[in-house]
Amino acid sequence: RETGMRFVDFLLRERMERAKVMLKTSRDTVEAIAEKAGYRDSHYFSRQFKRYALVTPSTYRNSRAERSRTQ
Repeated sequence: RETGMRFVDFLLRERMERAKVMLKTSRDTVEAIAEKAGYRDSHYFSRQFKRYALVTPSTYRNSRAERSRTQ
């Protein structure tokens, strides 16, 4: 109630934001990040991440790395 969101939407946002941080700051595999974000199935995590961020986890990681190299 406090966030104005359904619990599942809140949980998805929290997991995806945590995954985004891990993707840009760690060298862990996408599978390991999926598990740390609370997903047992890395393929399902990848689908959910793409729905949330509009890019795959690998693309997100690579685009973040490219931006930091050019700055």
